[in-house]
Amino acid sequence: MRSGLVTDPGWHQAVERVGGGGGLGAAIVDQGTCSAEALDRVITDRIVDAVFELLVLAKSNFEFVPGEEHPMMGAPRHDVEMLVEEGRRRLERWREVAAVIPSTAAVVRLAAALPPTVESLTVDADEFRVLAAVDGHRTIAEITRVLGAGAFTVCATLHRLVMVGACVVVP
Repeated sequence: MRSGLVTDPGWHQAVERVGGGGGLGAAIVDQGTCSAEALDRVITDRIVDAVFELLVLAKSNFEFVPGEEHPMMGAPRHDVEMLVEEGRRRLERWREVAAVIPSTAAVVRLAAALPPTVESLTVDADEFRVLAAVDGHRTIAEITRVLGAGAFTVCATLHRLVMVGACVVVP
């Protein structure tokens, strides 16, 4: 819902439609508020977020069991090796991000102006959502909750914006 692909009433209608079994994703797409591709991108990103967080936070080993399915999801299927590899890539990238964005408790504000070396800045729609949520008061964790986005995605976007000089981490 926070990603904007389905409304609260639409979510509840889809859940009622599937009645606890099979095809919640299809029920959401059938409402016409999003495409299957857009829903799959959001779902895949959330799964990779979970894998990334397991890799960051896990003090013990964990295992994915092939063939297990969420009772309401149905298609599409996701390749476990690809999800774990993407989680590992994010973990490597996280090391760069964490050098600039110390934690999700940090606050970021817009810079007063772009540095003289930056003539223009182009942001995509997802980056704009993050940028629009930056107010100099909210923590990154709060921005993440407001946007319904993963912490990695928000922090990586803010890392880029800080590195180009569009945003500043508040001391």
